[in-house]
Amino acid sequence: MEIDQNNPCSDRRKDTTKRHNILYSINIYSTFLMIGWSRGLFGPSFPDIQHICQVDLELGSWIVTTFFIGYTFGSLTAGLLGKVERKLIFGLSLITLATSVAVIPWCSVYWVMIAAHLVQGFCQGIVDTIGNSEILLVWKDNRLLYFCLELNYAFGSFAAPLISAPFLMDTPVNRKTINNITKHDFQPIQYNRSLNTSDSKRNYVYLIHDRMNGTSVIPPFVTTFQSMIYIPYSLTAFLFFCIAISFLLMYFVYKQKHCANIDRKTSMTEPEDGSRAVGLSTDLAKSEKKSTHKRRHLPAKVKGFSLATISILLFFYVGVEEAFVSYLTVYCVDYLNWTPSDGALITAVTNICGIVAIVASLFMKCINTMAYAGVNCVLVFVSFLGMLFSSLYYYEVGIWISCGVHGVFRSMLFSLIFTWTNEYITSVTGSVASIFMISSCIGASVNPVIFGNVMERFGDIWLCYGFVTEGLIVVLLYVTMVGITQYVVKRFGKNIDNSSTYETAISITETFINDDDNVQEIE
Repeated sequence: MEIDQNNPCSDRRKDTTKRHNILYSINIYSTFLMIGWSRGLFGPSFPDIQHICQVDLELGSWIVTTFFIGYTFGSLTAGLLGKVERKLIFGLSLITLATSVAVIPWCSVYWVMIAAHLVQGFCQGIVDTIGNSEILLVWKDNRLLYFCLELNYAFGSFAAPLISAPFLMDTPVNRKTINNITKHDFQPIQYNRSLNTSDSKRNYVYLIHDRMNGTSVIPPFVTTFQSMIYIPYSLTAFLFFCIAISFLLMYFVYKQKHCANIDRKTSMTEPEDGSRAVGLSTDLAKSEKKSTHKRRHLPAKVKGFSLATISILLFFYVGVEEAFVSYLTVYCVDYLNWTPSDGALITAVTNICGIVAIVASLFMKCINTMAYAGVNCVLVFVSFLGMLFSSLYYYEVGIWISCGVHGVFRSMLFSLIFTWTNEYITSVTGSVASIFMISSCIGASVNPVIFGNVMERFGDIWLCYGFVTEGLIVVLLYVTMVGITQYVVKRFGKNIDNSSTYETAISITETFINDDDNVQEIE
């Protein structure tokens, strides 16, 4: 059914649909801003969370793991909600997410803290997956609007550490006034466990051990400190709740089924500003694809070995990245004796360097994907080396530089791996993306537990040793993939990808709920 563009009713329908899409997209962008915000909030707040529920790093690492277990199940659950109205899913999921975020600062019981992060991860997995799918459905002809998803996530992860820094529990560090005492001698003792565990106020006693005479003294500047992370967490929950209300209002105000029908009819025939319509008709899409180069098929063994290697690469890469995000502040506080506010600041600096890299990637489409991924892999490994040596010699400037370099070159590597696969190996169908995402989530779940146990048993510096080891593994796997790619291209040819669009790190999750049949038609 075609819409008569000379009919005033058609114009009204077009305006209504456009307003609906714009408001809907703004809500989704706000959701991704807050998802990045909540992820950026966790790292600096992790020391406070440990103290609130009175656990060491070994048990605290399970909080990170539980979050990603919930995220994995949330992403898979989103694929089963195909017939449920999207705005209703957003509204209910965000209300649940707001509730779980709000109770975190008050969870003095460890298992309640675990449950809160499990629910938080589950809800984030749902809204992340469906949000990508919806933006792709509405604005798939406009790469810039789709790119804004990742940019909003990055801005949220940058802003959260800065906002949370004033409310973190301060650690008394006054290195300049302590003479003849090394950093190793300034160590915190456990807080007074006789205090009421439901109270966020903790008493800390710090002893300075003097190696000259073998005595320990209590410095006069040590006082009682109070964790106030309930303030940034309450703010985060409130913002999530406001976005949820906005989605629910759209659900009840707009005639959802009617608007959906208008979208489908309009997308079949109606151009927008002289460009292609928001959604191409199936026939038009098929006719365009027929004119393009057919993608070749790999033998099952070659394809399976290639995808297995890439999955292992994503397992280590995503795992080490999540450990970096989760433990950076803890490491700076426990090993370098920085304040939690310093840890939050360096996290923010790392994230803003990632924003710069994401924006710069828009102007690097002429660079070979495989080479660009290699540069990122190598420099991420170099940043880990810089962090290790700077930590061994307590060179603080080196820590800042290393984290900045890491932020720049980690941000696009996940996206480049998907693009590399799609361009050289095989089409990234829904099943392929699901394999990659499950491998990534497993790495993000397992790695923090391993790192937490190693740090607790052998010392905090082993975090850097672990980073360097896994960074080297990523580089070696990259070299292996280069060899596989050269073999595949030489033997079977290149898997042509006519769209020059980079897949974004967040947007890949939308393929969980796409049918493989749509991609098979392209092949």
